[in-house]
Amino acid sequence: MKNLTLILIICIAFMASLTLAVSTQEILVGTWDMTGTASSQSIKVPINDPILSFVTETRNVLADSDGDIVFGTFIEGGGSASASVSGGQLVFSGAQIAYIKNALNGAISLEVEFDFTTSNISQEATIMAGAGSWDLRIEPDGANARLKLTTWMHEGGNSLPRYTFSNWAVSTGVTHHVKFSIINDNVQIVLDGVDGSGPTALQGGFLASVNPHLHMGAKWNGGERYFTGTMDDITVKKYESFAGDWPMLSSTKTTKNVDVPVVLNQPETVTETRTVMQDPNGDVVFGQWLAEKGSWYYSPEKDDLLTDALEFEWGNASEMAYIPNIFSNRTSFRCEFDVMLTSDWFEPSQTILVVPQSWIVRTERGAAGTAYEGKTRLLFITYFYNYANGTLSNHQPSSPWIIEEDQWHHVTVWTYKNRAHISIDGYKIDVLGGNLDTGLHAALYPHLFIGANWNANGMFFDGNIKNIKLTAFDDYCGESTWGYLSTDFNLDCRVDFKDFAALAESWLQCTDPEGAECINLN
Repeated sequence: MKNLTLILIICIAFMASLTLAVSTQEILVGTWDMTGTASSQSIKVPINDPILSFVTETRNVLADSDGDIVFGTFIEGGGSASASVSGGQLVFSGAQIAYIKNALNGAISLEVEFDFTTSNISQEATIMAGAGSWDLRIEPDGANARLKLTTWMHEGGNSLPRYTFSNWAVSTGVTHHVKFSIINDNVQIVLDGVDGSGPTALQGGFLASVNPHLHMGAKWNGGERYFTGTMDDITVKKYESFAGDWPMLSSTKTTKNVDVPVVLNQPETVTETRTVMQDPNGDVVFGQWLAEKGSWYYSPEKDDLLTDALEFEWGNASEMAYIPNIFSNRTSFRCEFDVMLTSDWFEPSQTILVVPQSWIVRTERGAAGTAYEGKTRLLFITYFYNYANGTLSNHQPSSPWIIEEDQWHHVTVWTYKNRAHISIDGYKIDVLGGNLDTGLHAALYPHLFIGANWNANGMFFDGNIKNIKLTAFDDYCGESTWGYLSTDFNLDCRVDFKDFAALAESWLQCTDPEGAECINLN
C-alpha cells in the first residue's frame, strides 16, 4: 500500500513540472555564400543612433532571400564606407563596412560560422559584431594573432564584458574557418577545428543586440578597428525553446463551448458558446473573459482584407480576445507578435497584450512640446513583488519611438534573469532593459488577453495583430532571490528522474515527517 501511495504522490508532484516542458529548436536564420552581383537599391536606414526615425538612401546591396547584405554602416550617410563583393567573397580594404539585415533579430542563443582571410595581423581588427552585445576581433601579439570573442552580460546594473579566445593560429594569406556559439549563456569558439579557451559562462545573462543586424568589417557603429581581408560562407543559427504560436492565417474560425467566469475573481463559471480561432496550440477565444460578453459586439474580426490578422476597432470600445491557459508561471519567457496601429486612433495609451499582474504591452504617445511629439512607442510593463512595502511594483522598459501608423511592426518582449526587454523590428534603446528586483510576478490567471486589460478596464486597442509566438527560457535557479522549482528535490536546478530517486529514497527512509531526511511536499 505504501508503494502504491508513493507512485501516486510522485505522479501528482511531477505533473505541474512536466507541463512546463518545452522543446529547444535549432533554427537556420540563413546562409550567405556571396554569389550574385551587388546593385543600387533604395533602403531605409536610421537617421541617428539612438533611433528616432528613418530615411531612405541609395545603397549598394547584395540581395539574398535570407537577408540582404548592405554595404556601408547602418546609419544615414554611411554608404561611402562600403565593402564590396568580388569572386564570391566580401572584400574589406581599410575603412570598409557591411551588414546583413536582420540576421540577429530575436537571437538570444546563437551560432555563427564562416570563412575569412586577413592580410594584417599586426593590429586589432573587428571582423563582425552584434550591436552592444558581442564582437569578434583579431588580437595580435608580436608576430602571432588569435581571435578574441567579447560578449556582454548583465551584472550589478551594468553591462560587463567576458572574453573567450581561440588558439594563436591566425595567419595572413590563409583561409580560416571559424565557428562560435553563445548558447544558454555559455560561449565557445572553434578556429580551424581547434577549441578555444571556452566555454565561458555568462552568469548574469547574455545581453541581446540593440539592433537586428550582423555588422562586419569594423565596430558595429561604424568606427574603430577596421578589418582588412575577406569573408565567405556565413551561416547563422539561433536556438529557442518553442512553447506555441498563433499565426491566425492557419487557424479555423468556428464555435466551441467555453467556460467563463460569472463574476470576475470568483470561482463560479458558466459554459457559453463562443467564436474561436481554433489552433492546435490553444484556441483564441473571442470576447471578454466574462459571462454574456462573447457576442459580436465584444469580439474582434478576422480581417477580410489582411486575411491573417485579428482586427480590433477602438470605436467599439469593448472588443477583446484571449488565449486560455498558455502562460505558466515562469520567471523567463519571450513573446513575439506583429502589430499595426490604425491611422485614425486617438487614445495615447492602448493595451495590446496582458497577462494579469505579470506583464502588459501598451502604447504611449510623445508629449506635446518635446522631441517625441507626434511619435509613438511601446511600453513593456513588468510586475514584481516589493517586499519592502508588501505591494506589487513595476518597471516599464520602452521601445524606440519608431511606430508608424498603418505599418506592420514586429514586437518582441522578454524577461530573463531578472531583466525585462522590449524591441521593435529588432531595435532596442537599452541593452540592459529593466530590472525586476524580485523576479517576474506570477500571473493571477494563466491567460494571454488581447485588445484590452484582462478585466476590460482601461483603453482598448485599435489596430491589427497577428503571428503571436511564445517561447520559454530556463528559469533562473538556485539564487537566493529565485530559489528552486517545487519538485527539484536534489536542488540541481533540473526536474528529472534524479528527483524521482530522491523522493523515493526519502519516502523509504523517512520516520519523522519533520526530520532532516524527509522531503516536504508542501
